[in-house]
Amino acid sequence: MSVGGLGPGYRPEAWLGFPGAPAGRGVAGPGGAGGAGAPAGSGAATAEAGARRRPGFAADATLARVATGEQSIERGARGSGVVEVQRALLDLGYDLGGAGADGMFGLACQTAVADFQRRRGLAPSGYVDATTLGALETAARPDPRFDRARPLIGASVGPGQPNRTADVKAVQERLKDLGYYQGPVNGRFSNNVARSLNLFDAVVRGEGQVTRGKAAWDTSMKLDPGEDAERWLRARNGPRWEAMPRRGTGFVNDDRDAHGYGTSWLRETVERAGSPYTAYAAANPRAVQEIHINDASRRHGGDTIDHDTHETGLNLDVRLGRGNITHRSRSYDREATWASIRSFLDDGSVSRVLFNDPELLRRAEADPRYAGRLVACDGHDDHLHVEVVPPPIAER
Repeated sequence: MSVGGLGPGYRPEAWLGFPGAPAGRGVAGPGGAGGAGAPAGSGAATAEAGARRRPGFAADATLARVATGEQSIERGARGSGVVEVQRALLDLGYDLGGAGADGMFGLACQTAVADFQRRRGLAPSGYVDATTLGALETAARPDPRFDRARPLIGASVGPGQPNRTADVKAVQERLKDLGYYQGPVNGRFSNNVARSLNLFDAVVRGEGQVTRGKAAWDTSMKLDPGEDAERWLRARNGPRWEAMPRRGTGFVNDDRDAHGYGTSWLRETVERAGSPYTAYAAANPRAVQEIHINDASRRHGGDTIDHDTHETGLNLDVRLGRGNITHRSRSYDREATWASIRSFLDDGSVSRVLFNDPELLRRAEADPRYAGRLVACDGHDDHLHVEVVPPPIAER
């Protein structure tokens, strides 16, 4: 697996070595027995539930009210609580159509909720109440429709390749499960499949841009059995493409210009960084109280005129608080910014952060943990730019 664009201080063993690296990241997660339809009291489902609590549920104010019975979520609802419900449904294998986890509770979401309720022995109301929320939170991910130990395809898929119907259909199903493909699962290779493969390939290679031109046609739009991208398609920790959360522990999403999508790897990084920053903010009540995340990627990834990178859901901008603040502004909170930088750099998934404050650049160079990983770059006076890299693949 090649990873491009990393800072000079990045080490692949960072996932295991950096302070704050997520325990167990890169180790195959739970799966198997006790799928979405397993009885709530079964041993497999009970054991699974303990390991699969969804932190996004507890952090969301709307879902907290649903959990206490104060309200429900139904068709027409919008917001971060809906996104968390949609993520849970997608994780359990339910089809939400082309929109995916977009934060809007429409017909596809209502149908998926009702289907989930039927399988769990609940009344199929189609809305999320406290009982349904609890069932979603503890439900185990079902077995995949494929054997993770064996290639997903028997022959190459891509432009000018054999494109056997069963192989193309398997690729379409998996890309759809992960949120990259919104077309029909019909076994026919198309430009839509090619674009989805191109984006997925760039993500798992850790690139900030999708491949273009002849190189895309020859390599990144083509999938061979057993090669890296194909292995990532069947990996337990394969990256999902999803809407970034509007809010969570220690962070708020300020994006207002349609750059609100990214990979599950990026979202998990933000959620982990939010926890240590919350501790800093609690000890410093006059500081900026939340990390203000901003631009990630566009709805379907790819080119954006606002950024040179930000095409693959692995890059994220972080504002310096509310308003147009630079590191030269009187209202700039240097210590809070340093706390947010450390929250990201202490996470093993972050290769580097771009920012131009000379004082913080000096601090970083003086600290062996951060030397070479906070980097000056033109255009980064008023925000941080955070770069996330793929974790080790978990194939079993």
